[in-house]
Amino acid sequence: MNKDITPASAGGKNPRDKSRPGIIDSSGSEATRELRDTARRRRDSEEKLQQHLQESKEHAEEKKHLEESADVPDPEGKTP
Repeated sequence: MNKDITPASAGGKNPRDKSRPGIIDSSGSEATRELRDTARRRRDSEEKLQQHLQESKEHAEEKKHLEESADVPDPEGKTP
């Protein structure tokens, strides 16, 4: 039997390697956790800003439409 082959090298995987694809190691350093938290808060803020901008745009369009309809003279010449 070859002494160079160990269970770790025989399977091609290191048994000490606990990382799995697609799994985030939540036991990262404090700095890593802070960066993730900051990134999450930034994404949330950007999403909220986009919602506010869309709502503002919709309100501006409604206001413009109301102003334009108020500027149109009554075909019968009556005022409300």
